Amino acid sequence: MPNILTDTGRETFLVASQGWKAGSVPATHVPYIIGSMGNVPGDIVFLSNIPAAVWRARGTYLVSKTTASGIADAADTLLAGVGSAGSATAVSIILVNETNASQTSLVTAVIDVASGLPFLPNGGDVNIVWDDGANKILKL
Repeated sequence: MPNILTDTGRETFLVASQGWKAGSVPATHVPYIIGSMGNVPGDIVFLSNIPAAVWRARGTYLVSKTTASGIADAADTLLAGVGSAGSATAVSIILVNETNASQTSLVTAVIDVASGLPFLPNGGDVNIVWDDGANKILKL
C-alpha cells in the first residue's frame, strides 16, 4: 500500500481539531515504527487500533515543524535502540498525534514506501530523514 494520510487525519486537519504546529489544537506528533500487520487500512483511527505486538519503536515529539504551502515538515528524527537482534521486520512509520492514551491518540499518516523500509531491527539507532523534496512529510 502506498503512503497515506488517514481519513481521520485529513478530517481532523480540516475541522481544526488537530494541528501540525503548536497552538490551540493538539500538535504532539510522534513517529512510531511498526512491523507487519497486513494491510493498514486508510480508515484506521487510533493508535490502539494497531496491535502493540507490532510496535517496534516510539520516537520523540517532532520538532522544528513547518507548514508552508500546506506542506508539513519537521527536523529529522533519531529513534534510539530500535528492536533487538532477531526482532521482526519493521515495515512502516506511522505518525501519531499523541494524547495521554492510545485510545485517543490519532493516527495521522502511514508511511510504508520510503528509502530504508522495510528493515530488520538490530537494537541500533534508526535515523528518520524526512523527504527534502516537494512533499516533505505530508502535503494537504
